[in-house]
Amino acid sequence: MIVRPYYLDMLKTYRDVPLVKILAGIRRCGKSTILDMLKDDLFGNGIAADHVIHLRYTSEDLDDSMTAKQMYRDIKEKITDSERYYLLLDEVQEVDGWEKAVNSLLEDFNTDIYVTGSNSKLMSSEISTYLTGRYISIPVFTLSFAEYLEFKKDSGRTPKELLNEYIRMGGFPIVALGNFDERSSYQIVEGIYNSVITSDITRRHSRAWRAVEADGTVGDHRHHPQPCHPQLEKGQAHPHLYRRISCRF
Repeated sequence: MIVRPYYLDMLKTYRDVPLVKILAGIRRCGKSTILDMLKDDLFGNGIAADHVIHLRYTSEDLDDSMTAKQMYRDIKEKITDSERYYLLLDEVQEVDGWEKAVNSLLEDFNTDIYVTGSNSKLMSSEISTYLTGRYISIPVFTLSFAEYLEFKKDSGRTPKELLNEYIRMGGFPIVALGNFDERSSYQIVEGIYNSVITSDITRRHSRAWRAVEADGTVGDHRHHPQPCHPQLEKGQAHPHLYRRISCRF
């Protein structure tokens, strides 16, 4: 595991601050690894292993139909004294109503809480009011070029060669850590993008797409939205296109 110091330093800044730390980002950008880094850092700073509760909510060991109450009870059972517990909760959005459980754990016990999840399910505008004013959102991105250089420091290639590779293949850690040829790298990245489209974007906007298929519009157009492009207003664009595309989409 290669440490990403930018994120670790940011988490250290907010350590023991009574806010839920939410790390959100695209699939496979390294969120789970950052939690592993944090756990190692906690151990290195003398935190007892039984006071670091690390749970992954995509694990087969957990019930697929877990509720917020079950989530709360399961973690509560692991808290056995009044000392501080560090909760590292990975892919927490898999539990419906997780915000209520996390808020209760923050209020009821001496806890410092970190959660991860995908962008599509942890948007700040949709996080429950249970956590309003009680969380800090930390966006997680794929590798910067500086991080990519660190990942590839033993490759024997020049920074210029690595820059060309970075531009072609992107900064997903799984690609940077592997010794893949260009074709295999593209297949990995394509698989990630496809999963984002099918599992995140399409599912998230399924209702909107159904409305488009039904009548070519999205939402209520009674308020006469402005055209997306001046040419539409001048009638220079295809009228069917104008009917199907709105700036309010």
